[in-house]
Amino acid sequence: MSVRLQRLLPFAAPLLSSILILLASPAQYPGRQQDDLLYILASLALSHGRYHLPTSPAYIPLVMVNPGLPALLLPVAWVFGIRIWAYQIAATLMAAALPWAYAAWLFRRAEEPARSLLVLLLSSSPLVLSQSGCVMSETPYLLFLFSWLLLLEKAPGERPVRCGAGLLALCELRLAALSLFPAAVAAQTGRRRWRQAAIIVGIAGGGLLPWLWWSHAHGGVQKISEFLPAAGSARRVIPEAYANALYYLQAWGQCYGPSALAAHRWLALGAGTLLAAVAALGASRLWRENPAERPALWALGGSTVLYLIWPWHYQRYLMTLLPWLLWSLARGAGELRVPLLSLLLAGQFSWNSLAWISGRSPYSQPGLRETYSWIRKHTQPWEALSSPLYVRDGLYSRRPCLPLPDASSAASFSSLLKRIKARIILKETRIDLGFSDPKSSLILQRLSRDYDWLNDPGYFRRIYDNPRENVAIYEPR
Repeated sequence: MSVRLQRLLPFAAPLLSSILILLASPAQYPGRQQDDLLYILASLALSHGRYHLPTSPAYIPLVMVNPGLPALLLPVAWVFGIRIWAYQIAATLMAAALPWAYAAWLFRRAEEPARSLLVLLLSSSPLVLSQSGCVMSETPYLLFLFSWLLLLEKAPGERPVRCGAGLLALCELRLAALSLFPAAVAAQTGRRRWRQAAIIVGIAGGGLLPWLWWSHAHGGVQKISEFLPAAGSARRVIPEAYANALYYLQAWGQCYGPSALAAHRWLALGAGTLLAAVAALGASRLWRENPAERPALWALGGSTVLYLIWPWHYQRYLMTLLPWLLWSLARGAGELRVPLLSLLLAGQFSWNSLAWISGRSPYSQPGLRETYSWIRKHTQPWEALSSPLYVRDGLYSRRPCLPLPDASSAASFSSLLKRIKARIILKETRIDLGFSDPKSSLILQRLSRDYDWLNDPGYFRRIYDNPRENVAIYEPR
């Protein structure tokens, strides 16, 4: 092999990985995850100097959306306005940069061919491909996290201001970045750099205060307000942590097997558990052998704990752990790392990656098309709808949208809907909101209560029913 070819070889895996990610875009229709539309609308609102939902007839402050990604998308909002395809292109380009960022982070940690295998494993994962072109925060969060960890590792005591600013940016992108504070502090206090640790925490924590203060003035940060009741007792936290652990282990395990593996839950769970055990072994080796690796391990550990106790679980959350899980897995496999990574890559590509890069995404088209068509035909353009996934439903119905109000009775529920000018209420019975333990979810309990009130003929009238789409539409009397 020529010297020139040897020099070009490390670029082959990131280049191929970027092509795979580009081919998978757009992996999901806009609104399938609801948050993607919220980010777009938040950026549009921010571009006009506001921060409330622009598609709602009521003043709804965007306390459910961290301002980091909307601010990052401001150039798109200024130039293209509400054109969703422009945001999808921006999201695709960010996703295509992931392999290069991971390769840069791995540069001094893994030799070829293990480094290229790790890059390909990350990039061809269905967890990553399924987010290509989706305007979500996980992809930019990972890009910033790679850079932040490199900064923390190379000069932990020399650049505390930059480290603090980077941590603040990560927190503004996703509140899950609060789990990175232990990594930032440990990198300093392990070397007795107390002043540097205080600077990093002060900049990151102090920088969050304006956003937290504004949100508190408008009802509080929604994610925190919903998390605190769920985390208030062991009776809720323990079942949620157990359910989350099973969910993520199964999701990781089924990445490398046929679709039939997902149907056999315990096989996927067993595979994920085995991978997690090898990764845990690798993480312990990395911790003992090289203190310079500890910031990344702190980040992995902190994020893992947060996702275990978080009352929601989505496969896209696992995407933000995957680079470090794979890195630890390779270290845990020792001399067998290349055969193991090759085997996992072959299984993943054969059974999972092809569906995404060939355009056979299961989420390429929105559901409820018959219902949305009915709404457009039987309501006026200015008449608003209210539903659990109101932003998605409003987009495809082409109607103003509102969340379901919180009420104490059917009478007050009807009255509040009239007051906020909700013309119709969309009831979707098979809706997955991603709660870890549905039985203990206060939000699902409230939604079930609201649905029961809709069946009260004294206050609501059912005007549309579609059993095929598991949807009914009501109007207040």
